[in-house]
Amino acid sequence: MGLIKIWLMVVLLILVEGWWCTCLQGGEEEEEGGLVDMDAFYVALMVSHTVSMVATCVVLYMNPHWRRALFHSLELKFINCYQFLIDNVPFLSRLGVS
Repeated sequence: MGLIKIWLMVVLLILVEGWWCTCLQGGEEEEEGGLVDMDAFYVALMVSHTVSMVATCVVLYMNPHWRRALFHSLELKFINCYQFLIDNVPFLSRLGVS
């Protein structure tokens, strides 16, 4: 857990330092975009998705009941999708997939 905190602190430091440097430079180079620095947006988006995926994996690792419930619901969704395809796509039923 400590490694994740250190990694997150480094990413946030990079984002803040990059923002601070662009503020100090002034308006010399105006971008054609809007109010958001797209590089910082993409990095923040990547970091938030990574942290949420790691947190989900940690929770599922620690709680076997939730893990079983998640895999059970995924199994039901896959079976439902498979049955929908078999019933509604005539090409698959002619191949004998069912």
